Amino acid sequence: MGFSTVTDVTSFRIDLANLCFWRSSPAGADQRVDLTPKTFDVLRYLVEHPGRLVTHDELLDALWPGIHVQPEVLKTHILAIRHALGDKASSPRYIETQRGRGYRFIGAMGHSPAANKNREVAPELGLFAGRDELLADLAIRLTQARAGDRQAVFVSGEAGIGKTTLVKQFLSTTVWESDLAVVEGYCIEGFAGAEPYYPVLEALRDMCKGDERTAVARALSEFAPSWQAQIPEHVSLEQRSKLPDQVAADARSRMVREACGLFEALAAERPLVLVLEDLHWADFATIDFISALCRRRSSAQLLLIGTYRSEEAETVEHPLQQMIRDLALRRNCSEMELAPLSEEATALLLDGGRDPTENSLEFARFIRKHSGGNPLFMRETLEFLVQRGDVARTERGWRPLAPLMKLVSEIPPTLQKAIAIRIESMGADRQQVLEAASVAGLTFDPTTVSRPAGMDEQAFEAVCEE
Repeated sequence: MGFSTVTDVTSFRIDLANLCFWRSSPAGADQRVDLTPKTFDVLRYLVEHPGRLVTHDELLDALWPGIHVQPEVLKTHILAIRHALGDKASSPRYIETQRGRGYRFIGAMGHSPAANKNREVAPELGLFAGRDELLADLAIRLTQARAGDRQAVFVSGEAGIGKTTLVKQFLSTTVWESDLAVVEGYCIEGFAGAEPYYPVLEALRDMCKGDERTAVARALSEFAPSWQAQIPEHVSLEQRSKLPDQVAADARSRMVREACGLFEALAAERPLVLVLEDLHWADFATIDFISALCRRRSSAQLLLIGTYRSEEAETVEHPLQQMIRDLALRRNCSEMELAPLSEEATALLLDGGRDPTENSLEFARFIRKHSGGNPLFMRETLEFLVQRGDVARTERGWRPLAPLMKLVSEIPPTLQKAIAIRIESMGADRQQVLEAASVAGLTFDPTTVSRPAGMDEQAFEAVCEE
């Protein structure tokens, strides 16, 4: 995969197969540019999403899943990338900064057959496998939405299981549908309390910057005047002078009603897909809005797709799951729970989509065993083995360089941190059971293990069932 600018004779190439970065001169000589693995990951993620704002939260969630990392860390990696590209924040040619929000890759892109081939065989690049039925279901939901039957789909699963990848893959199949509008909003983990309607406001802000900004501004004025006060930077000076200084504290119900009318009006102009990511962090006002939008019975060319981590929603007793259960009971939504990838899907990833052989299936079993079938954990495990020199890429895909029984089964440091965070989020009783079970082994008799754990047998078994 290559990229350059129109005015610059220097071009750059990302070698996705070997995870390295090259600078090409006019004479045709290539010079390798040294980047740390994580800096390379940041650059690759931006290049894989050209022209689109990639928020701080999206980058942190994609590249540091389950790990608390300050957004300032991103600045260090962006600075290193700019230095490698000879880019300047004041007059960017490749990476544009949107202060307080994120980054946008604006360099001209070029592709070569070799680059496409590398992309096909590298499993850590987001190659899609094992979710075809779910993609087909989303396509059906979109068809129903186009007919005016509003749809809501909630995609759940653990961190790294592929929720965002599924949504992005689905959206990539709709690019050719020129009449379709897609808007995305991302929830953030608010340690001091999340701003009400945060992901909805983010989605509206992006719409106000897009090609449909005139229609959005008109709909805001007509259907959602209370929301204009929330995004005054996208309201005309004349309209801004008419806005109250602040929205009354008791206006939540009005804002929910207005927001529903606003999105229905926008969906009347053209079919609309509203994607809200990481709803386990959603503020309660956003949950109220989603509930109301899904329950309304009027016709709307609207498809709502929400993603969330079910385990985190359960841990903090978030109202999201209760809302989804009630909506599902009334047939106002559908649910998709992503399971770990199968051995066959894992082999497809490792073989770049080719039909797996017996050897590749054996290696796929090994990778799946050490990653639990989690695509992100597979990537981290594979990258760890590559760094250790235990695995290399061949013409048939990724293959071990030694017998599998001799490969070190140490857990990659990034996954150790992710697992530690998940354990710390558990209650004391679950941690106690987990500690006892880790000594007993993968399978054990609760009757035998409950006593050393210092717990009642029934209570111990109840936690195991959970």
